[in-house]
Amino acid sequence: MIPAVVIPGQVLRAGALEALFDPATGSLRYLHAGAHEVLRGISAPVRGAAWETVPPQITDLEIAQGADGFQVGFEARCRQGEIDFRWRGRITGRAEGTLEFSFDGEALRDFERNRIGFCVLHGASLAGRSCAVEQVDGRSRAGRFPASIQGTAPFVDLRAISHEVAPGVRAEVRMEGDAFEMEDQRNWGDASFKTFCTPLRLPRPVRVNRGTRVRQKITVRLLGRPEAPPPTFSPPWHAPPEVRLEIGAPLGTSLPRLGVVWTEPAIVPETLAALRALPLSHLRVDVRLGDPGGAAPFARAATAAKTLGLELEAALFIDHEVRAIGERVRRLLAAAAPCVPLARWLLLPEAGEAVRPGAVEALRTALAGTPHGAAIGAGATDNFTELNRHADVAQCADFPVYATNPQVHASDEASLVETLAMHETMAIEAGRLAGQAPVVSPITLTRRWRQGEPGAPTGVAPNLLPFQEDGRQASAFCAAWTLGSLAAHARSGATACTYFETSGANGLLTSNGAPHPVHAMLAGLCAWRDATPFAVASSHRWSVDGLALHAGPRRVVALGNFRAVPQRVRVTGAWGERVLNLAAHATAVVGWD
Repeated sequence: MIPAVVIPGQVLRAGALEALFDPATGSLRYLHAGAHEVLRGISAPVRGAAWETVPPQITDLEIAQGADGFQVGFEARCRQGEIDFRWRGRITGRAEGTLEFSFDGEALRDFERNRIGFCVLHGASLAGRSCAVEQVDGRSRAGRFPASIQGTAPFVDLRAISHEVAPGVRAEVRMEGDAFEMEDQRNWGDASFKTFCTPLRLPRPVRVNRGTRVRQKITVRLLGRPEAPPPTFSPPWHAPPEVRLEIGAPLGTSLPRLGVVWTEPAIVPETLAALRALPLSHLRVDVRLGDPGGAAPFARAATAAKTLGLELEAALFIDHEVRAIGERVRRLLAAAAPCVPLARWLLLPEAGEAVRPGAVEALRTALAGTPHGAAIGAGATDNFTELNRHADVAQCADFPVYATNPQVHASDEASLVETLAMHETMAIEAGRLAGQAPVVSPITLTRRWRQGEPGAPTGVAPNLLPFQEDGRQASAFCAAWTLGSLAAHARSGATACTYFETSGANGLLTSNGAPHPVHAMLAGLCAWRDATPFAVASSHRWSVDGLALHAGPRRVVALGNFRAVPQRVRVTGAWGERVLNLAAHATAVVGWD
């Protein structure tokens, strides 16, 4: 059986090195030596003053693959708004396992940028592993990829970095043309460590004048020759002939309590009926405490929650006026009298990365002696990284909270699937930082607009900008991705997860109330909300993942196929063996009685 190609591109080979070239972006992905990943990727983005990545238009593409190596040449034009930058890329692979990627670019007009040039990605599986670094002044020293997610740069002023790929095999990455530093991209849900040019300590944005040239080069050298991959190995750009899921012991955790963000302008019976079919525990409602009109959506959500027999997850966005919290909260509760069924409070900033620790105590004081004294969480509005930088805020609350989405840095399906493993990692790290299991809210397929980004709405507080839209919200892929996210958070021990919005472009339902595939997937788990999850190990977690659930005498396995081709799945382990077939991007809930 010939494996299906599931990630478009051209496979390049040079000696023991193998990589996938993406002709749409002019980047390399998944550099491998035998069965071992060398690098997750090499790209050369042009990023504007709001960190927006300007997509390239690739022309004059030439690819020559020989018996001993390859050559690739192309021209990339990046135009968006005031930005206009052209660069020439050349990639050469040689038989000894050496790869060179050169970048020669020119600004065609004046504009502001935050970054232009190479980004090198090392996979997150290197966490805790040793490396050797050479700095721009020529000094060399031993280093280590951080085990815990690091909020500061692991390495700065880099010229080269090397690590062990396999016993007796090392890979060196050498960077020329600028000073480079590394950041731990797990902070944003990416499964990688990113080495990039233009250190963050320098002022930005930078004004680029017409005619400015940027020249850089990345050289990857493989030292040693790896063993040939085993017959069961499939590179990431292929769907494996068979995925093995092994069911192990109980995880010792419960499924996270599930919720959705209430965004409805009115309470409609059809919407309530659709939500009743789901294994929900709560509705989240977002309220700006400084907005006098915020009481109306809060009251609507409270009424909907009571009607559905759910609790309310009240996310309060506050400015820095801590002393006004008590009065504002009392007004809010009065609007939803007589009683709001509360699961928890979330305290988040209207602007900036985190609320002040004193805000948590101010909210506690305001709620004291009322029937609304639920647990208070604090942390990050958008990404784990803000929680990581302000752990003191989460530590003074009852539990930590952060949001996550898979499109901070990339938007293709393969990159979105890579983030799923980080859902488990981030939740475990959040629990370690704060000493309490986290609440992850919301989890969305898209990121919020950035302030000042082309196309972003105006007149909205920075941390409350709406989410971007992605047509895949209405697809079967979204349902499979959500199942993978839920499986990861079940492994992590997260307390609760809030997924998407009730309806609309980012909803479980369309704006007309029709269910998206993700609604059907969640509905299939409705009878299993209190089940015990069992460990599931996937041989190819980028292809298929699953949940094994046990409730009384009943057992079930929920499966999600992340690939755009059918997948054969062999389930083994503690529950016996069974072979299943999943359609492209399909999810299935399979009884095991």
